[in-house]
Amino acid sequence: MRHRDHVLENLREFEREFENVLQAPLTIIPAWDQGWTREEKARLTPVGWKNLTGVYFFGDACTKDDIHGSPADGRYTVIRRLGKATGSFRSRLKFYCHNEKAEPAEKYTYYEQTKGKGNWVRWFRYRWIDIIPIDKRLKDVTEELELLLLKRIRTECNDQSVPLSLKSQLPLIYDESPTDPQATRTDLMDVTGVGAMTPREPR
Repeated sequence: MRHRDHVLENLREFEREFENVLQAPLTIIPAWDQGWTREEKARLTPVGWKNLTGVYFFGDACTKDDIHGSPADGRYTVIRRLGKATGSFRSRLKFYCHNEKAEPAEKYTYYEQTKGKGNWVRWFRYRWIDIIPIDKRLKDVTEELELLLLKRIRTECNDQSVPLSLKSQLPLIYDESPTDPQATRTDLMDVTGVGAMTPREPR
């Protein structure tokens, strides 16, 4: 199963519960990918995505049997961490020290072991970021979606709000074949106009 198919299964179920609030289906959008060339980045990066709010995913390539393995291709993937951004994706990504302008190399998130002390610690490796945009006015919906996904998708680096039954499991390794991974990243748009982000008008 591809990782986006797994997420979509849960989104469709979630939408049924909030059909009176959401104006359109929720959408998974590839926001950043380390593998994009400069030309691909200019063409595929969603316009204005960092100013939006919603749920985000840090993902990485791995090997068939090892979430920390170094793959020759992107066939197998793992979701390292998911979370919510209720202020903006930009401000939330600062927490992870995401830097798109850094030289091409393995990307890692970092956290400050003691706030204000500057003692930064390497956290987890990642290769792409996906987002599910949700209107800022629907903060409660964003929080509910994050909780649902934490209960359904075992990631490597989430513990809070994860059921004990899921914590005992290893993170899922997804098989992105037979679809070309690049082909799944071409349905991008100017996300400032995504209807799914906005609340349904009262009847």
